[in-house]
Amino acid sequence: MARSCQSGSALEQLLASVGTRLAGPQWQAQSSESSQVLAVLAVERYLADHPRCYSYDVTLTDGVWRLKCQLSSNLASLVQCNVLCSGSELRVRCVSFLYDERRLAPGWLCIEAADCVSSHSALLLGLADPFSLPSLTTGTDGVVRAAEDSLAGSRKLHLSLWNNEDPYGAQWADDTPPAHTFSPEVPKMIVLQDLENFWRSTVRFPPLLVKVMYKSRLRYYGRPEKKQAIPFQAYFEVADRSGMMSMVLWNSMCLDWYQKINVGSVIYVQRYSVKESYRQRTRPKAGDTQIRVFNSLEISLNARDPPADIQVIPHSRVKAEWGLPAVKYQFITRQELDSLPVNYTADVIGLVTYVGRCERIRKKDSAEDFWIYRWVHIIDGTSDQPFILEIFATSQPNVFSNIHPTVCLVCTQMRVVHGANQNNAAYLTTSNETQVFITGSHKGQPYISDPKVRRFVKWAKTMEDSEFLEKTSVGGFYIFPPPPVVFRQSDAHNQGELLTCTSELQKQIEGLQYKERKRFAVQGFITAVEYFPWPARRVAAQQQHGEPDDLVQKSTTEQQELQKAKATGQTEVVKGQSEGQSLNHFPSEINDAAQQSCDIRNRSPYKLRPRQRNENKSHKTNIKRVAHVTTDSTLQKDFAEEQISTPDFKSTTPVFEAREGAVAQPNSDLQGSGRIQTDWNWQGAHCTSWQSTMWPVVKEHLSEHLEYNSLLPGSVPLKFKYDCKEFLMQQCNLHPAKWSPPDFNADLSSGSFHHLSVDGYYVITLTGLNQKVAISTVFLPVTSPKDPRWLGLPQVSHDNTLFSCLMNGFICSSTAEGGLQRFPTPDAIIQTASSINNKHIICLLDVCSLGGNMVEVFLSKVYDVT
Repeated sequence: MARSCQSGSALEQLLASVGTRLAGPQWQAQSSESSQVLAVLAVERYLADHPRCYSYDVTLTDGVWRLKCQLSSNLASLVQCNVLCSGSELRVRCVSFLYDERRLAPGWLCIEAADCVSSHSALLLGLADPFSLPSLTTGTDGVVRAAEDSLAGSRKLHLSLWNNEDPYGAQWADDTPPAHTFSPEVPKMIVLQDLENFWRSTVRFPPLLVKVMYKSRLRYYGRPEKKQAIPFQAYFEVADRSGMMSMVLWNSMCLDWYQKINVGSVIYVQRYSVKESYRQRTRPKAGDTQIRVFNSLEISLNARDPPADIQVIPHSRVKAEWGLPAVKYQFITRQELDSLPVNYTADVIGLVTYVGRCERIRKKDSAEDFWIYRWVHIIDGTSDQPFILEIFATSQPNVFSNIHPTVCLVCTQMRVVHGANQNNAAYLTTSNETQVFITGSHKGQPYISDPKVRRFVKWAKTMEDSEFLEKTSVGGFYIFPPPPVVFRQSDAHNQGELLTCTSELQKQIEGLQYKERKRFAVQGFITAVEYFPWPARRVAAQQQHGEPDDLVQKSTTEQQELQKAKATGQTEVVKGQSEGQSLNHFPSEINDAAQQSCDIRNRSPYKLRPRQRNENKSHKTNIKRVAHVTTDSTLQKDFAEEQISTPDFKSTTPVFEAREGAVAQPNSDLQGSGRIQTDWNWQGAHCTSWQSTMWPVVKEHLSEHLEYNSLLPGSVPLKFKYDCKEFLMQQCNLHPAKWSPPDFNADLSSGSFHHLSVDGYYVITLTGLNQKVAISTVFLPVTSPKDPRWLGLPQVSHDNTLFSCLMNGFICSSTAEGGLQRFPTPDAIIQTASSINNKHIICLLDVCSLGGNMVEVFLSKVYDVT
């Protein structure tokens, strides 16, 4: 929509400040007061034409207009660390106007310098539908590009913000195939076996009538030197009565048909080409061992040369005389899993008990491409142990982000993996052809008639809601399988951990992007150990010992300023912060203890100040009550053939009890103003510590001390509560590319959530062999079977010395009178620390960037160098 600019709004002033007739002039703000503060509606990513890097478009609004701007490459790190994100506020300090000199087209605004002043914009909460605001396309001196495509480059589509596999944007949204009113004529078609035998003798092939047996995730193969507008590819395994062959969708065919063709779809294909198959790719394991597989050829479908024609036949019009094979599965039970060989392909079904947070790992070192994955536990009633699933993104973003406890989960084409340790349980990981289904998406799927699926659903009906909900949890630090018993150094012939110099750790950690996980192995000496009750921090300890607490006084002042700003409708940050920069992704009433976890690293360029929450403020629960976790109507739609239901998990079951003294739980991904709070006992906030004989001398001569010595609330698993599933899953999912209003009540009451068996944590200080660099990291031992990390730990006891706890990752319990489990006190464990004095060890550090300047560093295992 083109309208003339009228002075007044922030975007109009910003656009008027740049001469749009000229290419490249910059407007520089003279002061922070003259800069324009705007709300970020969307952050979108695409591959630049050159070099091999990604560019970002940012859609801004001032409440009157919206405008898409390109983000300068020197600001890309703000997006990669999730500092500049949808829902945040951006102060624009310098802009330029750019043109694409290869095209006769309008130019666009490029943001050259900007600061993020707030992670949550009150302006957006006050707008009914900010995406319906008119687009500002006319400046004072010319026309501004109003592009749905990327502003710079030749790409027609934006990519998903955090990976390349998931479809993103409205262009992918249509998943309904067009209706057809005719039936194919069978005599005029060719079968796959004849195609295999005679494909070289003709260039025009008769039509094909096939059923889709397997579907791969999308593959993005874009390169700067290649100018494909939509460089996507997807494989389908299709079959008829003669056998099974691969069918490949290319480029715009993926955009048109990937969402419309699913496993079990019957399709009629005309005007296709046949090529020799690419032999290096993965292939699914056929559930029907009798079906013949043609691996030498593949059917290629393009939008041109020739333009392929696809028609999806409705299931009601599929005829038995066509002889199309049934889709068969290989469902296994948990009881069968441990006896299966490595790389065995299987399908699984179960009720979800634990869902980990989404994390990312790099596909290649120093590249910008990532895999997204999460860990999930499901039970199927055949064993006391759950399935442990490593689920990577399968080009089903709506399903992947909505996996939560209590849903019925089906995963197909999973591969069996065995842990490196003898006691590690087997687990399952996704393959290229894995498809994931959750409650609400089972209807019409071919597997609903499988005997093992029927048996599972009957068992699920017998589950008691309170019994099941006791087993559920979400989020937190989680690794699986546990590290191997023997350390193996990585080399060209050996899969292991690459030893890292302590002097390089700082650079390596700062190079991590949002939710990126990486493991480092470092060697040195443990020089100090401290124990802290959690979540009580040093502030509570100071109060207990009567020491002055300037931190609390500052927090109270900032809280008063924050409340005053809220009353006037302002969203500026507290004045005490450096240059107005607040990269706090937490809710505004965050407690000072949680803020300290981000503030202790004063090396960070982002100076966060702790705030004191008002303990006397009452919170009321306004959660809309849901009658059942899974309604009968939903289940009848999903499993219509069985007419049965999964457990009746009632949201009002009083499973979780409250304590006194609420403490807010921060979350870097939460959009809106939602607050998560947990009740804790703040008494006994003391520290137990030990120092090696070398530490007093070494610490005076360190060149660097990396302090990652606080347990972040986002690192601790939470009990799942169905009433608040949207809120809890938003804690675990990645930050969305586009802002949307929170679909949960923003004022969650205290006591709504509980942590899982975390009473305290240890801070281990490791000094490198050269005694120049030290790093303080968190060690959180497993002390309860309710902890998701319990699975896979060795089932042997140890002597509960500090060193044995560090080596094994858990604390052994003894059975006390009455059958209660008794654990040694932290004092008793730390008293054994003298055995590690000056001992040469190797430590495995698991590091994850949680967004902004929040970095989680866990000590996972210690090895004795002998």
